[in-house]
Amino acid sequence: MDYESAAKDLKDIRAAMSQSVSRSSRDSGWFFLVQGSIWLIGFLVTQFAPAVAGPLWIFLNAAGIAAAIGLGVVLHGKKGGQRYPGLAARIVAISIGILVFDLLLVLSFGLADPADFTLLLVLSMAFCYFVIGLITRQSMSVMGAFIALSVFAAKMLFPSYLYLSIAVFGGGAFMGWGAVVLLRKDKTDA
Repeated sequence: MDYESAAKDLKDIRAAMSQSVSRSSRDSGWFFLVQGSIWLIGFLVTQFAPAVAGPLWIFLNAAGIAAAIGLGVVLHGKKGGQRYPGLAARIVAISIGILVFDLLLVLSFGLADPADFTLLLVLSMAFCYFVIGLITRQSMSVMGAFIALSVFAAKMLFPSYLYLSIAVFGGGAFMGWGAVVLLRKDKTDA
């Protein structure tokens, strides 16, 4: 094999890897659309029909987990490429860790108001996205910061509409991020 042939083969391999990474990165948009939809529906119902919110959240969380697993299988299968190997497992571990730490904070400080507990969870999840964005895409950090600041501002300015603000700003941010990721055109796209 001569130098030119090897260089061409290497260039082809890099292009194929780049397209795989771009596809994998774009596919994450579906996960954000699902999460945004869950937040939008769940928090709107929590704001306007709180009597049915508890059972609805159980259903929405189960549906979200099932959708995430289904999307993972459909989009990546057993041979799917990952831009950040092991990131999904780390995200799950971070999420579980945040939930455990939030429960410890609730028990330690006696947060009895459901709105305070919700705010703690939302701010913690926003912080997760902020940190994950520092590792993956910095614009995801911006999304996490936006969710945290907008929801905190709503809590301070319009506390009776906290759940509505989480639906609009949190769910909307996730859905918007998902749409941007799905519609993004990379240099490697055909």
